[in-house]
Amino acid sequence: MALPLFDIDSKAFANFAANATASHACTGSDRYLFALAGIDRSGTSFMGVTYNGVAMTQLVTRTDPNTVQLALYGLVAPATGAHNLVLSVSSTSAQIFVYGASYTGVHQTTPLGTAISGAGTSTGPTLSPTLSTDELAVVGVEQQERPDAMVIQNGTQRENDAANWASKFAWAERAGSGATQINWLSTNSHEWATVGVALKPVGAAAGPTLVQLERGIRGIGRGLWTGGGSR
Repeated sequence: MALPLFDIDSKAFANFAANATASHACTGSDRYLFALAGIDRSGTSFMGVTYNGVAMTQLVTRTDPNTVQLALYGLVAPATGAHNLVLSVSSTSAQIFVYGASYTGVHQTTPLGTAISGAGTSTGPTLSPTLSTDELAVVGVEQQERPDAMVIQNGTQRENDAANWASKFAWAERAGSGATQINWLSTNSHEWATVGVALKPVGAAAGPTLVQLERGIRGIGRGLWTGGGSR
């Protein structure tokens, strides 16, 4: 098996609008698309993210200690070519952003581990998704106070934007085994939130389906009925 590979990213921002729209162009095979979304205050909520008109699945959300909201969405087998990635929120009273990151070589039946999140007030936003062999940790972060730089400490950073939104955000990935930390470091302590998940490669073992389990149970039952279970 090989690690999932980063494909391309995109981003969009909107001030006091109900939508933020980015053009994103997925390529390659065995694709998976993430959308990291943010709202800079309470009182406005996430309504959803679509890509090419297809609703993405909300994987996890987190609010930092100062009410900034962060959410992670995902979509298996997104369409290739350039399409709109659209974040929708419940009001026009907040600053919002959406960031897209697509990957190739991703398991199409069981693409993800368990999504996790974190939040705190410190100089070091961090998150540690748990990985198995050839899996890739992906983590998005939001931190308050744009002027104070947020510097990646481990992993491969794909985006670090401190100019276009009320707070700053970043996206990074890292291969590893077990609990795999991705973290950033700032000079001063600030409120932050993180969201992330393990991305599984093509060929990764998947658990049995419900149909497979039912067939196995029926086979055992037939064996017992014919006396096969006593031999």
